[in-house]
Amino acid sequence: MAWYWLCLHRIRPKIGNPYGFCFASRTFPKTRSKFPSFVAEPSSIPFSGDFPVCPLCLSTDTKPICHDTKRFESPREYFRCLSCDLIFVPPDQHLTPKEEKLRYDQHENDPSDPRYRTFLRKLADPVLNAIPPDSCGLDFGCGPGSAMPRLFGHDGHRIRLYDPLYFPDQTAFQETYDFIVCSETAEHLSDPRREFLRCWGILKEGGVFGLMTLRHDPSIDFDHWHYRMDDTHVCFYSDRTIHTIARLLKATVQIVSNRVVLFHKVSPV
Repeated sequence: MAWYWLCLHRIRPKIGNPYGFCFASRTFPKTRSKFPSFVAEPSSIPFSGDFPVCPLCLSTDTKPICHDTKRFESPREYFRCLSCDLIFVPPDQHLTPKEEKLRYDQHENDPSDPRYRTFLRKLADPVLNAIPPDSCGLDFGCGPGSAMPRLFGHDGHRIRLYDPLYFPDQTAFQETYDFIVCSETAEHLSDPRREFLRCWGILKEGGVFGLMTLRHDPSIDFDHWHYRMDDTHVCFYSDRTIHTIARLLKATVQIVSNRVVLFHKVSPV
């Protein structure tokens, strides 16, 4: 969902989040949301005792690290997985797709805006350098207006769009692709394990899966981290989390920056 970026310059100083969402009033449900974030069907992530199971590695070794009673209308909890280092919000505190769409519909992003394209090039350029001419790709979580077709089309590549709210055509998962880009989307995933495996399953051997999401590290004060100040952000990754994903996918990982990672699907020898 890379299109969130353009609101950065509008109201970030007012509410402290990187994408400038104009938050509407909401009340978090007391039970698990019927429609968790970014997926069309209910999440299968279980709970272990009082603490939720990690939605990525399924470890039961999780602990609460942040309890926010001020930023959102209802208290929100954040848990860290001690196994893979994912920080996540429990499923019962996720927005519904309808609530998420209310946030996203407030954006005015223009794929022709050069600032927007410059931001997306942080992911597009490394992927372009890793794929052969005339490749076919998927923009997973593209939002209502993707600039990726412009960035990839100049080199003869074709790219299909998928977004559960704006381009929900499930036939996108009946094809296979030379590359997949996932820009500013991973932090919105209710069930990251399922979505990463689903994308990996439609990536051709020798293909590349490009992921862009801002990662946390020990230097970050998570309680005051701007990337947390968005109620649609429910998963936060670190370098250790990225290597966990690589093992899950049996991928070769290339860390490009603190925001961009490439997973290569190596052909069997």
